[in-house]
Amino acid sequence: MTILTHVFIIMLMLISANLLLRTKENLGYDSYSEIAYLCLGKSSLYALNLLMVICISGIVCLYMTLFASISMSLVKHLHLNPSFNYIINNKAFYVLALSIFLLPYMFKKHVTELKIASYLLIVGILSIIIAFITQIL
Repeated sequence: MTILTHVFIIMLMLISANLLLRTKENLGYDSYSEIAYLCLGKSSLYALNLLMVICISGIVCLYMTLFASISMSLVKHLHLNPSFNYIINNKAFYVLALSIFLLPYMFKKHVTELKIASYLLIVGILSIIIAFITQIL
């Protein structure tokens, strides 16, 4: 039953995405906020943008929590000074460190300015694939 529910939800999402893209193309608007304003009025702008903020914030929180968990699992075997060991075994430390590291990227105005980050992402993904293959073999 749950598989049918998932298939049904996926089909609804595909249909609604198709309708949204066709509407955007037919009306000639640049953003989904303009379509929402046309269909539902001014309150839809606030609702749509609030929903986007909540979703993006949730994704960022999940990413930072995942990064903290992975980092903690990598350094838990290090035997360091007990006071420093308390710091590196704290999720808040990694979340804060990642936030400070990503802060300059948040203020980029153009996507082309993220070229170095794209290269680092490719290197990171390739290293994960290599690590995964070496564990299998």
